[in-house]
Amino acid sequence: MATQLTLFFLRFLPFLTIWTILFLKPSLFNFMPWLIKQRIQLLIYSPLILVGSLGIYAVLTVIYGVATFNDCKNAREELIKEVAEAKEDLRKRGIIE
Repeated sequence: MATQLTLFFLRFLPFLTIWTILFLKPSLFNFMPWLIKQRIQLLIYSPLILVGSLGIYAVLTVIYGVATFNDCKNAREELIKEVAEAKEDLRKRGIIE
């Protein structure tokens, strides 16, 4: 079984390789004349756009998770009961008043 780091690199390295080749060999853009002028903007800013997009995705995922978080009333009541039992046990032992 592969580690998470191995899986990350297996998915990330092809994109990094393609990006590096296109960055270092501008002659590969000759078949797309409209990209020759925009090569610097496209290639230089693409990692920043990718990181920004991942950040926005992460924030939206957290917001969605918080918005759809379910309350468990039974678990709440059980937790309150366990806390009361623990306090009573600590009172019997003389640890708290």
